[in-house]
Amino acid sequence: AATARELKMFTRGDGRVFLHPSSVNFKHGDFASPWLVYHTKRATSKIFIQDSSMVTPYALLLFGGEIEVNHAGGELLMDAWVRMV
Repeated sequence: AATARELKMFTRGDGRVFLHPSSVNFKHGDFASPWLVYHTKRATSKIFIQDSSMVTPYALLLFGGEIEVNHAGGELLMDAWVRMV
């Protein structure tokens, strides 16, 4: 399992963000899905997220935003940012 320091997470507006050490998920590190949603974002020495939960790609597709389908490429683009194959 990857540690919180090894995980690479990004937001659309901020680029790379990090799990805050006080977050429950900081010690978890092994997620079944590569997608997290969060409630709190804080900028100190880095941009940290807290109150995060792992979500499945299906949840993102249902609740995440506008979906564009590229049939020829076999991929979905959600909210003009998240690419799924």
